[in-house]
Amino acid sequence: MDTTKIIYLYGAGGHGRVVRDIAEARGIRVAAFIDDHAAPALPCPVLPHLPSEGTPSLVVSIGDNRVRRCVVRKLQAQHRGLRWASLIHPSAVISPSARIGEGSVVMPGAVINAGAVIGRHCIVNTGASVDHDCRVGDYCHIAPRAALCGAVQLGEGVLFGVGACAVPSVCIGPWALVGAGAAVIRDIEAHSIVGGVPARPLHPLSSLCQNAT
Repeated sequence: MDTTKIIYLYGAGGHGRVVRDIAEARGIRVAAFIDDHAAPALPCPVLPHLPSEGTPSLVVSIGDNRVRRCVVRKLQAQHRGLRWASLIHPSAVISPSARIGEGSVVMPGAVINAGAVIGRHCIVNTGASVDHDCRVGDYCHIAPRAALCGAVQLGEGVLFGVGACAVPSVCIGPWALVGAGAAVIRDIEAHSIVGGVPARPLHPLSSLCQNAT
């Protein structure tokens, strides 16, 4: 976890407000949200862009994996001295041998067990469980109450849905989407959309829309 005591959060939506609570629980002051849209009343300032001076410490507090990656890349190109913070709620249980990548957020009640590796700019959401020796790629989101058994591998950008689970040692390809409550018992290809028990491929949303017209 980053040792800074002052950070900025990029994104002032609902996810951003949760991330702010985690920072405050760690005794880290949020100097401001960075957001160019109107936001509801917040207990700290909202700025349209990062300050030009200094080397700010930042978390991109946006839930959408693709948008979060886009923002990270844009900010890296614009700010050479940028430092990425990581935030872990005090109630999360993290093995000493687990590794958490920069920019990642671990939310209340999450468990990350021995030898697990969480990539950069990930979200391990409320009550999620990541068991021993899992490998979670950059920009993933493990949703509330989801559970990965031992040695599961998630490629970059996977969205692992609310209450979903994966049996040991399965591999889920980059940018796959696992639906809420799904049970993954075999490998999932990259960019797949799966759901159900056991998890099966679902039609892309674009196809569903075409069939309805």
